[in-house]
This record gives sequence, structure tokens and C-alpha cells, in this order.
Amino acid sequence: MISTDRVTLSSALSNTAVYRRPFAADVSVRAGYALSEWLLYAKAGIGVEKTESYSLSDDSKSVYCNNPTIKGQRLSGDYVGYYAVACGSQSNGVITRFELLNGYAPAALLGGGIERNFNALFLRAEAELIGHATPGTGWTFYYTPSVNLVAGYRF
Repeated sequence: MISTDRVTLSSALSNTAVYRRPFAADVSVRAGYALSEWLLYAKAGIGVEKTESYSLSDDSKSVYCNNPTIKGQRLSGDYVGYYAVACGSQSNGVITRFELLNGYAPAALLGGGIERNFNALFLRAEAELIGHATPGTGWTFYYTPSVNLVAGYRF
């Protein structure tokens, strides 16, 4: 018989990562070509966004055998299987939350679109690619595309 500190009887570990951008603000400029009631344009801008992220490791449904008594049994040849035959006590895992980031980060955007004017009314279709930079242990960069369809009225 041998003894160890802890053996997993059942594992139900789940990990969750959450990343949120509660708000963002940007400033952009448009430059384009107007042809009658149509406008073709490109746009570029910079911004800042509030970022929050964390990870959650939930091991509370796992069951552990503390101070187990382990028995070895020869199965074939030199192979020995080990089994927990008794536990000093049983316990569950814990829930751990890691705060990864909570602050402000820069953003940049590129895009283009087409707009049609109807006197004071307009219709616009545009596409944007927003580049995000998130600080943390190191800078991480990622991109989000979007397509916007807008109807509006000019006062």
C-alpha cells in the first residue's frame, strides 16, 4: 500500500472567460466622391474603449479524496494499476476568479460606404473594421467587422 495527498474521484471543472466593452468612443473623418445624389466615401478614425475581462474556474462540483489509501495490483507483466481503497476525508474544489483587465484601451477604425441623399432624407450602407488593442500581461490585438445600414433625416 502507498499513500498520496489527494486523488480526484470525479472532475467537473469548468472554465469561463468573459470580455466586455461597456462603452467606446471614437472620432472619424470621411473623404469621398460625390456624384449627383450619391456619395462614395472612405473613413478612418481613432478611439478609446472601456474594457473589462476576467476568467472563472469553477471546480466546486469536483470531488476529491484527501489522504487516500492506495492499493496497487499487478495487471499484466510489469503493468501495475493503482486504486484508492479508502479516503481520510472527501472535499469539493473551489471557485476561483482571475481579474485579467479593467481599464481603457485604444482602438482604430477603417471603413467605407455609400450614401444616397433624398433632399433632407438619406440612406447609408457602410462597412467598418475596428482594431482593438487590449493591455494586460502583454498587448493583445483583435479586429471586429461591422456592417451598418442607416436611414436618417438632416435638419
